[in-house]
Amino acid sequence: MHDAAFAEAAVQSPAYILKRPLRPYSVGHELFLQGRRNALVGGDLAAIRPFHIWEAVLICEHSWREIRHLGMDPLIGLKFRIWGWRARKESLEVAIADFINYRRAGSSFPPTDPPDSSGREAGSPVMARLIQFLIAYLGKTEEQAHDYPFGLANWHFATWLETQGTLKILNEAELDFEKFCREQEEQRIAKAKEAPCRP
Repeated sequence: MHDAAFAEAAVQSPAYILKRPLRPYSVGHELFLQGRRNALVGGDLAAIRPFHIWEAVLICEHSWREIRHLGMDPLIGLKFRIWGWRARKESLEVAIADFINYRRAGSSFPPTDPPDSSGREAGSPVMARLIQFLIAYLGKTEEQAHDYPFGLANWHFATWLETQGTLKILNEAELDFEKFCREQEEQRIAKAKEAPCRP
């Protein structure tokens, strides 16, 4: 079960949105979109505006180094207008849905359950810890860490945290038990709703 999910995180399918080929969704893409407060990473679909999808595609077609130099390109305005003209017939609703699927596929994380512990919860940002892990334990440079596939980084980081005893990745039996408990609770709620009201 987890083997297939890990393989999908390692080999993300290519994406082509608004006439542009996107790179595999990376740590830097997630970080940059979070920093820009892009609604496509915020989870609030009602807050998404056309600008957000154009910005997200522009970011995700570039590497970390390229993203940081976009603002210094004197032709960026002209390039953006040409791109807009070429993609003028594309559906923004379809592009948004495609981007959400692209990001979801590139952001996978194993199902986890924190172990029983009275230890202090980390106060540092998760993204900062993830980047430090890629640098310290996988030997990446800072730039390579930002260009590393986000979902794959999540799986490596979670696996490492499990070996340190600070996280528990749920195995298949535990996931089956959680599913069974959810189904039992849903059945209990359904029966309660069907039961006749007593005066």
